[in-house]
Amino acid sequence: MRYLFILPVLFFLFSSCHEEIDPNYACSVADPLNNLDWLAERVRETEESSLAPYFYISMARYRSKTVFVFRNCCPFCATVTPVVDCSGEEIGHLGSIDPSKLKDEVIIWKDEDFACVFPTSR
Repeated sequence: MRYLFILPVLFFLFSSCHEEIDPNYACSVADPLNNLDWLAERVRETEESSLAPYFYISMARYRSKTVFVFRNCCPFCATVTPVVDCSGEEIGHLGSIDPSKLKDEVIIWKDEDFACVFPTSR
C-alpha cells in the first residue's frame, strides 16, 4: 500500500519542472531585444558592422537564469564568445562556461543577410 503513495511522489520529483524559454519575454520584460537598452544597443552596433551577417545572439538558461550568448560563424575572426546576464554584465565566455550547461538555447537575433549555415541532424 505504501507504494501507491511513493510512486506519485517519485513521478512528481523526477518530472521536468523547468519552463521553456520564450524569446518574446525574458528578464522580466516583454520583447527583450527592444526593451533591454543594453541589448538593443549591442544589436545596433552589430548591425552597423560589415561583419554583421556572421554574428547572431542566442538566449539560453544557465544555472536557472536567462543569459545571452553573442555567437558568430565568422571564418576569419578570432573571437571570444561572451555570455551575458539580464543586466548586461558579462558572466564569462564559452570556455570558462561549459557550452553543454546552456539549456534551451534559441537564436533571438540574426542579421537579415545571415551567412551562417548550421549542420542538420538526420
